Amino acid sequence: MRVATLSLLGFVAAGALASDATVLIDTDFGAASRNVNADGKSERASGVLPGGWHDNSSWAQVWVNYRTTEEDGRKFLRVHVPRVESGACQFAFALPNQSSDVYCRLSFAARSRTAAAV
Repeated sequence: MRVATLSLLGFVAAGALASDATVLIDTDFGAASRNVNADGKSERASGVLPGGWHDNSSWAQVWVNYRTTEEDGRKFLRVHVPRVESGACQFAFALPNQSSDVYCRLSFAARSRTAAAV
């Protein structure tokens, strides 16, 4: 059995390379409180995600639990994947449509306590 745990500490996608950069998303994963399975569509996903984010693992045979936790005074989202038969765990946020080409910068911190890829 392969077990993977991913801890996300933060996420910001911002327009980059422009002096008038606009923040598109500024998510505090440590404050996640929306039930992942509120619509009852996923049998294999449980826990909480921040508003606007959704689990996108239903296509895969993967079991995932999202939960907030705290270490050394820092709150974060822990993504625990205890079982993978095929595919991968993924969660997503739909970015707003852009009327022209846009360059974005994605910043986040992630850590894996195992040898599993993040």
